[in-house]
Amino acid sequence: MIRGAYSESVFINCPFDSTFALHFRAIVYTLIRLGFAPRCALEAGNSELRIVKILELIGACRYGIHDISMQSLDTRTGLPRFNMPFELGLFLGCKHISAHAEQNSKGFLVLDSVPYRFRDSLSDFAGYDISCHNASADQVIQVVRDWLANSLEKTMYGASRRQKEFREFESQLADMAEEFAPHPDQIGFTDLCHLIRDWVLEPSPAVRAQD
Repeated sequence: MIRGAYSESVFINCPFDSTFALHFRAIVYTLIRLGFAPRCALEAGNSELRIVKILELIGACRYGIHDISMQSLDTRTGLPRFNMPFELGLFLGCKHISAHAEQNSKGFLVLDSVPYRFRDSLSDFAGYDISCHNASADQVIQVVRDWLANSLEKTMYGASRRQKEFREFESQLADMAEEFAPHPDQIGFTDLCHLIRDWVLEPSPAVRAQD
């Protein structure tokens, strides 16, 4: 895994199953394309407790993206998925309780697929803004790009350019990833990051012409 400095690192807290795979790749692609280093629990190995690894990752990241859209009951267990709001709580605790100014300055983006639903499902979060992506990868890219531009008070190319790039990346992903996994949704996180970085460095002529 290519790790970035604290100020460039973004903790991604989202569903990691096939139903969210496209949106997860959209987040990772956007972060890398804009010069950030995505980090997430998929880095966790078997040598330590997952929660310990998650806490270490949160501590190593200046930013966090938290998607709480997976609120349906699991078809196998009949229970809701608590991991995403739990990790959001850990991130907020680190931001507000830490004695270190670096941690207190953390910035975060919370995503959902339905606007204002959190008022019923996560009422303690009232007062914060949540951005809605309507289960659209294009909208995910738009929201993440806008959040970073506002957080950094930095001028960036508009989201439409990154959306076009990502669609072209996706059209080529199956061929690029065939040596790593039988299906793009099964590519490991580290391999995905390397594929995106390689593609960004040497994109297709159509994408290169946009820059």
